[in-house]
Amino acid sequence: MFVLNIATYDDGGAGRAAVRIMKSLQQVGVQSKLLVREKKTDEKNVEEVCNTPLLKFEAKVKGAINTIISHDDIMYELAGFDTSKKRIVEEADIIILHWTNHFLSNAGVNKLLRLNKPIIWVMHDMWLLTGGCHCDRYCGKYKSGCKDCTYNGKKIIKSYKYFNIKKKIISKSNLHIITPSNWLMRRVKESAILCKQNVDVIHNPIDVEKYYIVDDIDFIKEKYQIPIDKKIIMYGACNADTDFNKGYRYFKEAVKYLDSDKYHIVLFGTDNTHFFRHDFEQCTILGKIRSNQDLVEIINCADVMVVPSDQENYSNTVLESQCCGVPVVAFSIGGMPDLIEHKQNGYLAKYQDINDLAEGMNFCANNKEAMVVYTRNKVKNTNSFSLVGNSYKMICEKLLNE
Repeated sequence: MFVLNIATYDDGGAGRAAVRIMKSLQQVGVQSKLLVREKKTDEKNVEEVCNTPLLKFEAKVKGAINTIISHDDIMYELAGFDTSKKRIVEEADIIILHWTNHFLSNAGVNKLLRLNKPIIWVMHDMWLLTGGCHCDRYCGKYKSGCKDCTYNGKKIIKSYKYFNIKKKIISKSNLHIITPSNWLMRRVKESAILCKQNVDVIHNPIDVEKYYIVDDIDFIKEKYQIPIDKKIIMYGACNADTDFNKGYRYFKEAVKYLDSDKYHIVLFGTDNTHFFRHDFEQCTILGKIRSNQDLVEIINCADVMVVPSDQENYSNTVLESQCCGVPVVAFSIGGMPDLIEHKQNGYLAKYQDINDLAEGMNFCANNKEAMVVYTRNKVKNTNSFSLVGNSYKMICEKLLNE
């Protein structure tokens, strides 16, 4: 059995998850590869479509076209690549689609769905069930057709039109949906596009050997110039300065309730250091982390990781932090309750409650030592490559035998 994963990139949130799912399948004896638009890492078994300067330029042009006709978070995929005739696609027994925006066009997706192969789509956000947005900001209009979209403006492609295009394409397919969280599974069952498709919940995997608890933490803190005499409150998110959904505004307000003599703030995820520096007089800003080993070391410096997203499916940051034994504070939204057991491996604050978010920081920072072992063991028992790989293997074998 050869399982081919398809995603836009092999890095970023969804890209990392796609790579890990590929590796989890490999660990349980399934041949698996990943096809991407452009390869960003040195991962093995990852092939790229845009492997020449001309194709990379073509990708930029097509991406620009999609951006022009899209609006904000409403993403329409008119221009893209047809992968249906690629040799690696023809050789695959099963195809697993991931985040494919700015890679596969609507027509390209349609051609894959028309192949005589089982297709699984792993949803890393809400895009597949909406008229084009990745987070619906709780509007709920995906249940009835995304009419009167608040965020679409006067763009050429209205979200309800794209909603109907998606519905037409998917309704004629035998698509199997995987959601990493129970929250997103419930959204799928409510969706006018996906409600008739089969859906299963499989939590995203993580390599529990690569994310671990560091022993000599004082040495690591000195390496990154992080104080060793204070509790460390950590916040890290890609594009925190531009992505409103990452909830940075909640974090900076909640920190005001903490005793600055006891706590120190560490921030990472964006190279726009001025964005953070404007809000904190005393903090450590580490920018974008480009090495997995650096990320592991930095996470280990935290007494608590704060992930105050407005909407979240299944956060890599939460999973990576917990695998390193670091408790996480988040709002009780989306897939966070799948990851966080309140006051066991983190703290679930009331949504948008700044006081409760600060209380969670206090609680976890002062109870980390008692939570470390349980926090890591929970990840090992629910998100290991072998466990997740076998879950995917069972579904793949079932689909091939239907």
